[in-house]
Amino acid sequence: MRNLIWVAIAALVAVGGYFYFVGQQAAPQQAAPAPTVPAITTPTAADTAAETAAKSASDAAAKAAAAVTEAAKTAADSAAAAAKTASDAAEAAAKSAADASAAAMQTARDNAAAAVTATQDAATAAGTAIQDAAAAAKDAATTTINNAAEAVATATTPLTPAQLLTVENFDLAKVTALVEASTLGALEKTALTAAVTAAKDDPAQLRAALELVKAAMKIGG
Repeated sequence: MRNLIWVAIAALVAVGGYFYFVGQQAAPQQAAPAPTVPAITTPTAADTAAETAAKSASDAAAKAAAAVTEAAKTAADSAAAAAKTASDAAEAAAKSAADASAAAMQTARDNAAAAVTATQDAATAAGTAIQDAAAAAKDAATTTINNAAEAVATATTPLTPAQLLTVENFDLAKVTALVEASTLGALEKTALTAAVTAAKDDPAQLRAALELVKAAMKIGG
């Protein structure tokens, strides 16, 4: 491009030289007095050479100007294309950054929601476990209280002879005392006591021995 500029300058200098040369040639002719007969001038070799040089310089200048214009246009097109490419790249980068930021924010919101849900589920499970444990403890306490009440009632309420002479309420000492307090004869008392003692570890035999005691003492039930 610099070469084209130097060519244009040279062409302009050549054109200026041509007009200066023509002016110098015309000055003496104007200074001489004009004869009465009009002078007929013919172009000289110098004039022809000057015109040729001027035309060549003008053509060169025109070509140089056209080349400069074309080069400037090409440079402007290249600059516009580069600017367009840079603008597109910047826009794509901005869009990618915006998409990445939106994705990160969505992920953070999802993680936070999952954490809240997990915390709520854990709290619900803990509350349920506490309620179940409390209910189980209450049931156990109620059962213990009921059993204790039944034991107290059993201990404080005396059994009848019919109740005492059962496998469920069997007590060897009490049965023996009941037989000894009866009006049975000594041999019968000894036989019944021996039968109950021998059968105390076998529920079926014990039931049969207790039935013998009931029959001997005429106890119903």
